[in-house]
Amino acid sequence: SALAKVKPNWMQSKVGIVGCGNVGGRLYRVLQAAGVEVCAFDPFKDKNLFNLVSWKELLDCEVICVHTPLTVQGSNPTYHLFGEAELNQLKPNTVLLNAGRGEVVDNKALLNRLEVKQDLTIVLDVWEGEPDIVPELLNQVALGTPHIAGYSYEGRVNGSLMIYRALGKYLGVSPSE
Repeated sequence: SALAKVKPNWMQSKVGIVGCGNVGGRLYRVLQAAGVEVCAFDPFKDKNLFNLVSWKELLDCEVICVHTPLTVQGSNPTYHLFGEAELNQLKPNTVLLNAGRGEVVDNKALLNRLEVKQDLTIVLDVWEGEPDIVPELLNQVALGTPHIAGYSYEGRVNGSLMIYRALGKYLGVSPSE
């Protein structure tokens, strides 16, 4: 896997997951089943289902995977959740992987951090302002991928099918595919 190339012994690392919804929750269960030490930060989840930790404990993890939705209001907004202060609290050699929403990580603060200190390994599948990304940041990350699946033909077809099926279920009509 790409992560194995970035940090070969990541299976022996403590992995923290931010956001244990659909994708983050699946990742949590897979890692736990594989025997990886895993914890989560998600203020909306039941502590009986996940090993929930404080924000400070999460920032101490060697691998941090971000799978949270983007929220700008409410009691736990995620917009720029990883800003300058949080990025500077990460330990050297931390792997930060964002596969949730681009704006959860302040890309300008991340670029500034990487230009000053290159002791983090960054993997970005989502970007702030995508599809218009900052090329300088792409040059600084260990692995950068174009997450914008919703812009692809397959993404639009799959999204349309999901809406079609959900509407059919709501209306009590069997879809004809």
